[in-house]
Amino acid sequence: MSEGSTDVFELHYTSSEIDLSWLEKPTQHQFRWRTPSGKWGTSKRRVRDHATLMKALGGQFPTDLFVSTSSWLDPIDLPRLNDLATPAPVMLDHLVVFDIDCPPVCVERLEEARVTALNLHAYVMEHEDLEFLHAVFSGSKGFHMFYRDKERRVFAIPDPRNREQEVRALRSALLQRVLDAGLDVDTRVTADTRRIIRLPGSLHGRSLHQCTIVPLAALEQPVQTLLDTIHRAEGAARIPLKAQQTFPSEITDDGTNGTTPQRAKGDKDVADVVNDVESPRFMLEVSTHVHGTKDRSVMLFWLPRSWGRGQQAMEQAMRLVEEEHLGPCSFWEEGDRILMLCPQAMPRSQLVSIYRRHGLTVRANELQNNEHEWVRISAIYDEEFSWSEDIQPIGLYGLPNAASEARQFSRSHLELERRMGVAREGGASETHAGSEQLPVRIVSRG
Repeated sequence: MSEGSTDVFELHYTSSEIDLSWLEKPTQHQFRWRTPSGKWGTSKRRVRDHATLMKALGGQFPTDLFVSTSSWLDPIDLPRLNDLATPAPVMLDHLVVFDIDCPPVCVERLEEARVTALNLHAYVMEHEDLEFLHAVFSGSKGFHMFYRDKERRVFAIPDPRNREQEVRALRSALLQRVLDAGLDVDTRVTADTRRIIRLPGSLHGRSLHQCTIVPLAALEQPVQTLLDTIHRAEGAARIPLKAQQTFPSEITDDGTNGTTPQRAKGDKDVADVVNDVESPRFMLEVSTHVHGTKDRSVMLFWLPRSWGRGQQAMEQAMRLVEEEHLGPCSFWEEGDRILMLCPQAMPRSQLVSIYRRHGLTVRANELQNNEHEWVRISAIYDEEFSWSEDIQPIGLYGLPNAASEARQFSRSHLELERRMGVAREGGASETHAGSEQLPVRIVSRG
């Protein structure tokens, strides 16, 4: 089904209480929610318990409900992080939260997320000075792991702005250590002191599964066993065993791809079991599929953080380009992230094999399960923080060789490359595959 009706959310929040006792002082946290109309609300009063939370909602029952990972001396009307004209808010604490997502939503990918969560916990307990609080099933595509920092020195820094900056720096270093250990966690959550996270006990607005605190022992069981214990609202879509395959088509005038995902027989609406929305973010994505061909794709992905940053990541990418005879390929940068495009039109199975040879297992699985990938190619607009950094072209790298002279290039992705500021000269023997139609979409993600 599509997003649940208002009656579903009203029944949930009036028939069961949300337990806030896991927060040391709920009144020091900010609470935010998404309304049935899609607008966002923020509590204008301190929230102590379920009753005061319901009063803060003002009679509306949210489709999605969130709480801040930081606690504040005054959590009401927090200024934005980049608002230097307003006195900085006083941060009292910041929970360490790791978000582990394995989209698209299915039991198979949730099992991967469960294993990652266990591996993460083992790493944290062995290498970091953190107190474990609990694990949470998000209600959709993964898990949240909550910890408390035992080191309190940073929260004694007198200047509030310097205190928050130092916390962000420490969390960024922690996040990098986790990524360097090969653990695939969401890079936007852990170091963000202004982050909101889905509130345990709330209902996920699209999957209609409850965001639920789960015992650590439950993570040691198959994920299907865990899902059997999770509360679901009436009409909740069944989470499929495997990802549902979709295929891009021509874009429409509004920038969407004009298609709906295929549905498994018996599913009420698998398409609506989608990403968590931690805060509204909008971006432009393009498909790796070569439009007009049956089974051709291009290599397009953000270099993983496990490859390092800047020059170190580029060196790793160049090894891939040289070993697989893909040159020249185009590169863009956004802050410390790098986007890579090799517009050669390859059979999907060949691209999957290349990804696996170079340890890009997530990319390989995504392409194999879904026949194509959607990849962000624009800056991100975040309702809370405005635009992210622009994506800037780095240029073409890698030399053509005899093994690559007879390659076919995707017409549409060559045009994408040109429009994103990278100029490429076509070779005399260059041939093209597919049509000029480029499957793109504008999306809102959490």
